[in-house]
Amino acid sequence: MTRILLIRANSRLPRTLPLGLMSIAAFLRQRGLTELRILDMRVRDLSLEQARAEIAAYQPDVVGITALSLEARSAHQLLALARGVRPGCTTIIGGPYPTATPELALSDPLLDYAVLSEGEETAWELLNALSQVAAASEVDPRSIAGLAYRDQDGGTILTPPRAPIADMDSLPWPAYDLVDMEATFSQLGTHLSPQQARARYAPVFTSRGCPFGCIYCQHMFGRQIRYRSPENVLAQIVHLVETYGVREIHFEDDSFNVDMDRAKRIFELIAEADLGIKLAFPNGVRADRVDEAFMAKGKAAGVYSIAFGIEAVSPRICKMIHKGLSVEKVTQAVDLAYKYGIWSIGFFMLGFPGETREEMQQTIEFAVRSKLTTASLHSVIPLPATPLWDLVSRTHPGLLETATQFDFEYTGQPLAAVSEAEFQALFTGAFRRFYFRPSRLWRLWALHPDKPWLLRTMPGRAWGLLKRGIPLPKRLKRRLFRKNVA
Repeated sequence: MTRILLIRANSRLPRTLPLGLMSIAAFLRQRGLTELRILDMRVRDLSLEQARAEIAAYQPDVVGITALSLEARSAHQLLALARGVRPGCTTIIGGPYPTATPELALSDPLLDYAVLSEGEETAWELLNALSQVAAASEVDPRSIAGLAYRDQDGGTILTPPRAPIADMDSLPWPAYDLVDMEATFSQLGTHLSPQQARARYAPVFTSRGCPFGCIYCQHMFGRQIRYRSPENVLAQIVHLVETYGVREIHFEDDSFNVDMDRAKRIFELIAEADLGIKLAFPNGVRADRVDEAFMAKGKAAGVYSIAFGIEAVSPRICKMIHKGLSVEKVTQAVDLAYKYGIWSIGFFMLGFPGETREEMQQTIEFAVRSKLTTASLHSVIPLPATPLWDLVSRTHPGLLETATQFDFEYTGQPLAAVSEAEFQALFTGAFRRFYFRPSRLWRLWALHPDKPWLLRTMPGRAWGLLKRGIPLPKRLKRRLFRKNVA
């Protein structure tokens, strides 16, 4: 029996459940590949040496690694580690990193295969083939869709793209039993850690795919939305509540509320089930698809936090990035959240290619004057295999040397039409103007769902705001903002 080890590298990204690996593990197990484990280095905060010991103890025949583009370096370190411990093992990488840049991933001679895009069916066909033969070199990967590998001359071969899985209800729920659920029940490492209501939470996807054309998105699951039925979603939530004592659900969909009837039906079923849980949307919803009935039904179901992907409000920038949001509709959505006492988060991006000071100021002014509870301001990070990446390649030739040079706080130099010093001053000023207002601070306190925890963590939260909102020398600022990549 082939022994399979699925690994997520350690990094400073939020310590949420590795749903991708858990979904693949459940799919493989459903089809008879039962000798498998998940090694989640991020949630367990493991070092490479600790991972080495775990690999040595398990002695896997196949090592599969998941990685975002910003985790590429860690993925290759794990490849070297795995091959050092198990020289004959087959190595696989999946996730956004190899999907966006398969040639870059396969430039590492230690990598055998890259699983592209949606991974369940491709991983199953590949691993099933590997389990049937004595060596990886005997597998013929040409017939496996959604795969990348090297030919005899070292060139990258891409098999035809795999069709998206149409029936989402046919997929098994993620393999929760293969991860340390108790280790994830912490308010200190999730997407919502500053304002999470309950520690015992679980993220859930109710759909895959996004039909919108935002130029900064990698579209890992494609443009075609595929939905799970509301009844299937409720059954999964009940399972999490009854089996693991989960008290909060985070919906992580890219397009939860595109089908408004379905979204409202999910809320209705959860409210009728009377599970006493909280609901949040840390990944954001479309602000132009929010109406009063959506907000009222969400509140009745337990929604206490909702994020809106706003990004920018300048008409020229909105057109350039293909966001397609109406500022008026965004304002209405934010106002509805305020009306129903729901903590609202606005996602904003500053520093698009050629963005002027005045255009960035428009976005900042909107955030400051809005009824948002919090604003998540980020500098623009071009990701491989996106139209934004292609645009930056033309406007800033030589800047994009690799797929992994950017981090979440600094892009090396601003892409906007301002100097780096001016860009950082705008950034700092935006945080200061948004948060250092009595009315905003009062709103933060009034809507926070766990005030005792907020008081316990107040020093760290205050320092986080101060280091973003006070002007500091560039070198010191960089030291304070440690890289969020591995």
